[in-house]
This record gives sequence, structure tokens and C-alpha cells, in this order.
Amino acid sequence: MSRHIPEFTGSGLVPISVPMGLDGFLGASSFTLPEEDDQQYPLEVCFLPSCDEETTIVGLDASAFCLGECDRGAIVAVRAAMVSKARSTKYKAKRFGPMPFIVPFMGGDSQPQDPMSFIEGYIKDYVLKSISNSIILWDGRLQLVEGFLGELEYARENGNVIVALSKEALSYYHPVHEKIRELDRPFVAILGSDKLKTSVATKLEAKGLVLKAEHSPPKTNEKVAEDFAKIVANDLIGSGYPETLRLAHILCKFSPTEVIGLRQAVLDKTNIELRRKNDARKIIFGALWG
Repeated sequence: MSRHIPEFTGSGLVPISVPMGLDGFLGASSFTLPEEDDQQYPLEVCFLPSCDEETTIVGLDASAFCLGECDRGAIVAVRAAMVSKARSTKYKAKRFGPMPFIVPFMGGDSQPQDPMSFIEGYIKDYVLKSISNSIILWDGRLQLVEGFLGELEYARENGNVIVALSKEALSYYHPVHEKIRELDRPFVAILGSDKLKTSVATKLEAKGLVLKAEHSPPKTNEKVAEDFAKIVANDLIGSGYPETLRLAHILCKFSPTEVIGLRQAVLDKTNIELRRKNDARKIIFGALWG
């Protein structure tokens, strides 16, 4: 580890869309559900076709852990993981990091982009430019940021498909679930589409969870179903979730032993005085905080 830990000032990437807050609800006379793309009807359901085509599936994830604080800010360790698999190959994994950054304390509402988002974006950029004709999975939503739209176009030109897959199962009380609860075969249900992506609810195995996903670039509904069929054909599926992405989640996490070692490395190899960040929840709730 270098004796100098770089100060993280953000990558300059600014989210295009901001999640809706509760302000609109608090002043309303009656509580109403926000409008969502996935409430468009009628709902089109496409069962996943059988697939014999070999395709590389790549799972990506990143995580960050606050090692402590110093007079210049919080010291954060960041790690990313990439796992790939095709039908006739074994799982291949690559980890990036851990990399320590100093995230300066800032007043007001303006905050720099966190290092996890930065390194995750860097790894996504690396993968999009280095592989072709693959399906790239990442966790959560397809967050569109300035400067990344060109990378989506580059991925399309390179023959790649991006699928952002949520870890949250679709609620049984969601309006869409009423229309799909009787289906006992893997499927994608098209929730909405725009020029950048197609939003779907998907079940990748008969007894698996129903998850929300975003598929880019947008294609015909049948082609979207074919891409999800390629995931099922080339990756292991457990509880309706691809193994490549599950392994990427696991490989990028920090173990307690690693956290202790990283803290000690910062103390031994730099002149930074490191203090652990106070856990306010644990102090306030004590043993009640699990």
C-alpha cells in the first residue's frame, strides 16, 4: 500500500434523474401512489424460449467500507468484482481492490460522488470496452449518468446486452403480480420501454422469485425474452437469481479480518491518525440494534 492515500474528489458524474421524495405526499389531501412506468397496461408476458446458444454471462458488483475517520475526512476502502461464465466453461472471477480513498468532509447538501460508484463505473467501463457479444449483469437499476450514455452505445455496437437486476422480489401486492401469479414457467413481463431500456418483471425459474430488471438496448419483446433465456441456458440459477451476479456480490464484500488488516495497514504505512467512526445507532439502541 502506498504511503499516500489519494483524496477522492468525485468523478464529475452527476445523476440525470433524482428519486421522488415525500414532499408531494405530505401536502396532499389523500395518499396516492406515484405514477410508475410499470403500471402501464395491458401487460405483455413472454415465456422464455428454449436456448442452445452459448453466450458469456458477466456479473459485476462493487462495495465500500468505511475504515475510520481522520482530520481530512472518512477513509473508505473500495472493492469491485467481475465473474464470467459460459455454458461450456467454468466460472472465472477477477477482483479489483481493495483501494483506499479519503472522502473529504463537506458541508451543505453538495456531496462528491462516493468512491464505490466511481470504481463500479470504472469497472463497467472496462468490461464494456474489453468484451463483446456477452450479457452483462449488474445489481440494482440501470442508473443513467452524464458521460455514460456513450458507453451504452458502445456496448450495443460491441454486441453486448446490459441487464440491471434487482435483488428485491416483486411484492405479492404489486398490481403486476396479480396478472402473473398463476404462471408456472420462466417468463419476462414487459412493464415499459423507452429509447434507452426496457423494464421487465422476470422469473428465471419456475419456482423462483419474480424480480424487476432493466434491459439495454431496447429490443422487440421476443428478443428481450431470448436474452433472458440465454442467461438461464448459460448460468446457474438459484431462487431465480443468476449465479454470476451472486458470486460477484460475495467476492466484493469485506470480511471482518480484511477490515482489521486494512485499518492496521493504514496505521502502519501512513502518518494518518485513524479513528473509528462512531456508530450512532449502536450507541443509542445498544443491544437492541442487531
